[in-house]
Amino acid sequence: SAVGAISSFSLLGRLAAVSRARAVLVAERAPLRKSMSAPSRVEPVETRTSWTPIPVPKPLYLSRAVMDQVVVEADIAAEQLRAAAAEAEARLRAAQAALPRVEPVEAKRTLKALDLDEVLRRRRAAG
Repeated sequence: SAVGAISSFSLLGRLAAVSRARAVLVAERAPLRKSMSAPSRVEPVETRTSWTPIPVPKPLYLSRAVMDQVVVEADIAAEQLRAAAAEAEARLRAAQAALPRVEPVEAKRTLKALDLDEVLRRRRAAG
């Protein structure tokens, strides 16, 4: 660890020396760059505004007449939906009333009469 510490310090010393030498070179070259470059005087740019904002008309959807029309159309659509739902409900009830009633006892008898082995034999024969 001592060798590592010594080599680290010597490396840091070399890096510091190189850094100082570069700083001196940059400081010596700085006046040369300033003398060779263009004058540093910058004139301010004058800005003119040639555009004037114009008021924009209010959107039509914000007007009261359009809002009233939207409300009326929404009410009409809601009424049509309610009528369609009532008609569908009536048709569904009529279809359910037309179905034959199966008594629970008859359904149980049907299930008892169902022979699983027979069903599987028919299925194997078909496939």
